[in-house]
Amino acid sequence: MQVNINHNKTTNGFAERTITVDMYEFNEISLSLEDRLQTLEIRLEDYKNSNFEKLKELIPKTEARIERLKKIIETLKN
Repeated sequence: MQVNINHNKTTNGFAERTITVDMYEFNEISLSLEDRLQTLEIRLEDYKNSNFEKLKELIPKTEARIERLKKIIETLKN
């Protein structure tokens, strides 16, 4: 995969970058993220239905990952 990253400017100490990928690669990235989201949601259900306390401890962390991933996917769709 070829990715072009261009430095545009710096505003208030934050650097702005333009990342360019072709449409095929963008679709591959999107599909991979959707698959990862589905996997995490299944794993979360398994954790919730588990009798093991160690797995139940992973629920908040997994929920946070799911929310982060949903935000990334939504950003890519816009």
